[in-house]
Amino acid sequence: VPPSPQIPGAGLAGYFWGLLGTHNHHCVWRDVKAITSDPDQPPYLRMQMLEQAGFGKATGVPFDIRGHRGIVIYLARNTASEEQLTEKANDAHLRVSADLIGCLSANAITQEASIGVKQTRTAHTLRRVKAKITVLYAFSTYFKNADDPSDEESDVEAQKIPKLPKKKSSKSFRRSVSKGLRKRTKTLRES
Repeated sequence: VPPSPQIPGAGLAGYFWGLLGTHNHHCVWRDVKAITSDPDQPPYLRMQMLEQAGFGKATGVPFDIRGHRGIVIYLARNTASEEQLTEKANDAHLRVSADLIGCLSANAITQEASIGVKQTRTAHTLRRVKAKITVLYAFSTYFKNADDPSDEESDVEAQKIPKLPKKKSSKSFRRSVSKGLRKRTKTLRES
């Protein structure tokens, strides 16, 4: 059964959040049966199924990673030794693990935002490149039509516009297009 949204204080997460808040002190292990049989707790199928699965003890460890807050629930079998569960090393390990899980949760949120920004930036760059390619295509079509007229009307216009000398290689296509365009507009103005 996947987790569902709960009202504050409901379920194991709500119970431990209400009990501990955001204070990151030692783990407080509670009996799951006592929580599920509490008349103040609304019935929650997921919590009852965890109890039926054999989890008898639970604790919650809160985390606060740069304002991203939550709680990690740890479960243990009913026969687990209380002494082992409350050991200092185990307690520290669970608290550090909760912080790590909180970091991953916070990272997932910021990573999603970062990907959105990068997609927007890429789309903007592609629009600019597409516009430049369209302009270059338009210029190349203009030069092609001016250098090789196909009908008689453009033949008369071609006689007015002197052809550019063909070069073997140019340093920059952009510069050669700009230079050719300037020469052609200058020739048109003079005539």
